[in-house]
Amino acid sequence: MTSAHEPIRIAGAGPAGLSCAIALAQAGRAVVISEARASADGSIDALELLENWTEEVDATAIFDVLGLTGVETTEVASAELFDGSLRRTGVASRRPFGYLVRRGAGAGSLDAALLARARGLGVEIGLGERPDSSAVDVLATGPSAPDLLARRMVFATSDADRVQLLFDPIRAPGGFAWLFIARGIGTLGCLVSRDRARLERHFDEVRDRFRKISEVSVSQESTATGRISCAIPSSSLAGGCRVAGEAGSSRDLLFGMGLRGALQDGLLAAESIARGRSFDSLRDELALPLARASLAARFRYERMSDAAVARALVRCGRGDFRERVRRSLRPGFRNEVTALFARAAWRPPESCTHPLPAHWCRRSDRT
Repeated sequence: MTSAHEPIRIAGAGPAGLSCAIALAQAGRAVVISEARASADGSIDALELLENWTEEVDATAIFDVLGLTGVETTEVASAELFDGSLRRTGVASRRPFGYLVRRGAGAGSLDAALLARARGLGVEIGLGERPDSSAVDVLATGPSAPDLLARRMVFATSDADRVQLLFDPIRAPGGFAWLFIARGIGTLGCLVSRDRARLERHFDEVRDRFRKISEVSVSQESTATGRISCAIPSSSLAGGCRVAGEAGSSRDLLFGMGLRGALQDGLLAAESIARGRSFDSLRDELALPLARASLAARFRYERMSDAAVARALVRCGRGDFRERVRRSLRPGFRNEVTALFARAAWRPPESCTHPLPAHWCRRSDRT
């Protein structure tokens, strides 16, 4: 255990690592972060949805807890959902079910605000460093295995703000696609859990589908690929090191929306250190029930037929969308049982030949 006079060492300057560092620095601890990348503010600006349905407390309250300023957010209380045949369902909620936030180095981005706050509190951030996990107190380096892959394009646009989601099992197998536009920035993305070797082809097909929905002005476009790890480990510790954020497990909430969970994981790791509490116990109580509910939702979704997906989208248009999603992803007996089946079904078989560490092996995957 690190003494109160020694600096806390964190690997990873993403949302989980930085939120942990900020919370510890606010408590008076010295903190050193090691980041493997040459930059700690991400490689590409993009819009990401900060979900706002898992708790009654508004998602943006965590910005106040961390003392963040200047984070630009756009409320999302309505959206358009499309099935594989491009049938539209409009959804709406009384309270925002999410906030579009900007990622990357640009002014107003979440990453820029996290970095500014951490440095303002005296957190030391070393770039291009890869410390051994045995030499750090918190490992927050992001996903180790790509259970889900995402391709996204970021662009400038003069079009009106919008949120459109496409659920097409053929063009986004096991995942979905999205178009976010806010404040003159657009992000088009495609997330898949199957047939990952053909991600670029799926992305091109998804882009064509969105063109059929509506034309969008696009300029200054750039693309990047990301990955999400969804496996739930038996412990949140690795050799005594706390494993936070997607390095441990992702509460992706079915649709890759793990940003809020990553920030909260960092706070849990900080509380574990500052108060001498068991990190495993904290995550078992406050994080893993939702992670298992998320896994259960993904397990059910990946087994739905095209027709079942279309019917589910129609139901989403009835009533308050935020409350409907919240009920379906609420931890409880049904989701706990389904999560047990999911973990058994997606356990890597001995015949798995994927060149990956522990991950969800689906026999239909193409490497």
